[in-house]
Amino acid sequence: MNPPQALHLVLEQAQRARDAAQAASERADQALQAAERQAAQLGQYRGEYQQRWSTRFRTEGGTSGVLNCYQGFMQRIEEAIGHQQQMLAHAARQQARARAELLQCETRVASVQRLIERRRSEALASARRHEQKTTDEQAARSAARGRLSDMQPSPAL
Repeated sequence: MNPPQALHLVLEQAQRARDAAQAASERADQALQAAERQAAQLGQYRGEYQQRWSTRFRTEGGTSGVLNCYQGFMQRIEEAIGHQQQMLAHAARQQARARAELLQCETRVASVQRLIERRRSEALASARRHEQKTTDEQAARSAARGRLSDMQPSPAL
C-alpha cells in the first residue's frame, strides 16, 4: 500500500469516527432536552398541585389526614424533582463529553486532511523539480551538442 492510500484510509477511518461522534452528540443533545422537558413538567406539576390544594384548603379546610396525604405526596414530588435534577446533570455531563469527543474527531479529520494536502503539494513540488532538472539536462546536452557541432569542420564542397 502506498503512502497516499494509507493516508486516505486513515482519513476514512477518522471520518467514520467523526460521524459516529456526531451521532452520539446528537443523541446526547436529545437526551438533555428530554431531561430538561421532564424537569420542567415536574416543576409545573408541583406548582399546579400546590395551587390546587392551597385553594382547596382555603375554601374547604382540611383534616389532618388530608394534610398528611398532601404533604406525603408533595414529598414524593420533591424527590422526583430531585431525581430528575440528577438525571439532568448527568445528561449535561454526557452532552459535554460527547461534544468534546466530536471536537477531537473533527480535529483529527482536519489534521489528516491537512497532512494529505501537504503531501500532495510536496509531491507536486518534487515532480516540478524533477521535470525542471530533466529540462535543464536536456538543454545542457543540446547546448553541448551544438558546441561540438560548431567545433567540427564543415565538410568542404
